[in-house]
Amino acid sequence: MVKLILVVLLLSSSFLAGYFFRDTVANRQITQIGRKIVNQNLPAPEPTHCNNEKLYSSLDDALLEIDNVCKLDLSYQQLTVFPKELTKLLHLVELRLDDNQLTGLPSEIGGFKDLQILTVRNNQLTNLPPEIGKLENLKVLSARNNKIQEIPKEIGNLKQLRVIGMRDNQLTSIPVEIGNLTKLTDLYLGNNHLKTLPAEISNLRDLTTLTVADNELVDLPNGFSNLTSLVILNMRHNHISVFPNEIVSMVNLKNLSLSDNPIAAYPPLIANLKKLQSLYLSHTNIPSDDIANLKKLLPNLVVNTTGLE
Repeated sequence: MVKLILVVLLLSSSFLAGYFFRDTVANRQITQIGRKIVNQNLPAPEPTHCNNEKLYSSLDDALLEIDNVCKLDLSYQQLTVFPKELTKLLHLVELRLDDNQLTGLPSEIGGFKDLQILTVRNNQLTNLPPEIGKLENLKVLSARNNKIQEIPKEIGNLKQLRVIGMRDNQLTSIPVEIGNLTKLTDLYLGNNHLKTLPAEISNLRDLTTLTVADNELVDLPNGFSNLTSLVILNMRHNHISVFPNEIVSMVNLKNLSLSDNPIAAYPPLIANLKKLQSLYLSHTNIPSDDIANLKKLLPNLVVNTTGLE
């Protein structure tokens, strides 16, 4: 009996060890995939007078080569304030301050004239200073998962911006000046408190990805149909009760999510979306028969009603 128990325990231990090993490997693979996706979304810095490709992760080391530092990553360093010494590194092209405890950025941030990538994800920021509008070469601004309530209107000065990441904040509005950012390709505004989008967003003709999931939108602004370059549109979990007609003009759309909205029908012109590959309609009021008919209108379309996105 004792031998039998030992055998069972050994087998159980082997199974659990194998399970946790597989789980760990799977998590690593998912993480690697996620990093690849993030890197694909972030455009590479353009060549500047600063040609040092080394990514510094120590401020002390960087300060030893003030005129030769282009890239600095001070993530996960328990920073509570923006280090004053950073202002000596005015030739930075890339600055990452993710996963700290920063509550604000100083006005001196506007002095980094060569900066192309600025990430301040997972901090405690409550605002962005207006001086951020002086970063005339900025391409990527990522401030996900903070407590930011307002985007300064000066963001409209950043004519080189390609990516804005403001998901998981406390935004209640978007400034009309966002319409000035005509080179913008990716805009992430999910999980905020937005009730409307400015009509000026229709100026973003190069926009390919727009995420406004988990907000309080009830409709789309005038001119939204101009965003014909959109490939990904995520409007999940809002208060939209009528399928937005503006969407049927987005002939390049491949991925559309309208899940968790009280939509009861879709327009016949949805058949115009010949490139649409994935449509998410879980927790809507669209009858199952109508959803089945979608597959006749768009034979290559995969309609997801399971809630898994």
